[in-house]
Amino acid sequence: MKNLLQKLFRFFYKNLYHSFAFAYNRIALLVSAGEWFDWVKQTLQFVDEKSIVLEIGFGTGILFEEISKLGNKIFGIDESQNMIDITKKRILPLDGVPKIVRGIAKYLPYSHDSIDLIVATFPSEYVFDFSFLAEIERVLTRGGMFVSLLGVSFNKSTFLDIFYRSLNYISGHKMDKDNFKKYFKNTNGFEKLKIDLISREYNKRSLYFLTIKKL
Repeated sequence: MKNLLQKLFRFFYKNLYHSFAFAYNRIALLVSAGEWFDWVKQTLQFVDEKSIVLEIGFGTGILFEEISKLGNKIFGIDESQNMIDITKKRILPLDGVPKIVRGIAKYLPYSHDSIDLIVATFPSEYVFDFSFLAEIERVLTRGGMFVSLLGVSFNKSTFLDIFYRSLNYISGHKMDKDNFKKYFKNTNGFEKLKIDLISREYNKRSLYFLTIKKL
């Protein structure tokens, strides 16, 4: 059952992110009872106005636009051309349009020590890949950080929360820090990276963030 659910989720997410990118915002709001982009925007608390920022997997550009408005120099990389097209239309009216490229997270087209802050929200499995950790170590400036919103707890008594708790129970995926920590038990070879998993409360939910700081 767990493997079947995971395959179904991957199939749904892949098609939503590519072929049906035009419907992404509406579906995201529907499945989160309108809270999806409020969760995403909580990442802004980690953005310093002086930081050079890279967003990985910017999707339809909601967070991308908010960071741009703060005045940060920002870059973006996404594997979906559909999402790139949508985001270009969103940021076109803004002054100082940031640079957007198509690519994948494990091969970042940026120079060594060039980015102060890398952000990602609800990323795919690449965050648990050691080759991605190597890219983080290479691209971040000293003292720079990667911040990713990994997940949200569904601990309310609403129908939505009960539904997602049931899915998590069936799939064996418990949404808490201890569950996420298991992925980062063996990070030998990355002594320059300090990896942490933190939770922040928002609207009576716990938002789980992965932070990776380059020492």
